[in-house]
Amino acid sequence: DLAAASGGSIGLVGVRPDADGVLRRYLPYGRDKDGNFVYGLALVAIAQFNGTGLPASPAPNGDVPIGPDLLVKVSGGQFLVNFPGPPGTHRTFVARDVLKGEEDFSGRLRDKIVFIGVTDPSVEDMLPTPYSGTNRMAGVEFHAAAADTLLRDSFISSPPRHQVVLIVVALGFGAIALGRFVRPLFGFAGTAAMLAGLLGAWIGPFMWADYFLPVTAP
Repeated sequence: DLAAASGGSIGLVGVRPDADGVLRRYLPYGRDKDGNFVYGLALVAIAQFNGTGLPASPAPNGDVPIGPDLLVKVSGGQFLVNFPGPPGTHRTFVARDVLKGEEDFSGRLRDKIVFIGVTDPSVEDMLPTPYSGTNRMAGVEFHAAAADTLLRDSFISSPPRHQVVLIVVALGFGAIALGRFVRPLFGFAGTAAMLAGLLGAWIGPFMWADYFLPVTAP
């Protein structure tokens, strides 16, 4: 059965949305009532898929090695999920159709990590993501997106807090300088150039280097 096939592994399925209710960050581990570490479902699934184990506890800096070739980079007890797309990006199958055996799914499921969960909106396990728009992502697909981030080694990095403060200070001085222009046209042109630069500094590094520059909240 499933319990035997999983080797008795247990994965943490809880999620923690940001203050605005949007899912962005994954919890790679937690603790059980005895104080032992329990790893997130995405980490456990990858470890099982690769035939390797997970450490009894994370590294002192919070990172988690999964075998010799994969390191989960953790910051503040979580990591940003690099979503490959909106809800529905990961292929889904109806469990009833698979279990009935009337159709051969082996070619589509072989050598794949399969997450089993509920996608019915009535269960209320649906939350927005940065790419969901008016749709919501099922919790099980969020775990799949987290696993995808780990397998692609596409962790999103961001500058340390002191660099963010320096950026804010620089923007403040830039706003003061723009306000000193006597001619409004120069001030408007400078403001437009600064906003364009901010937009480029935000979108460019994120798209091509998985680097998140927090010029917007949260």
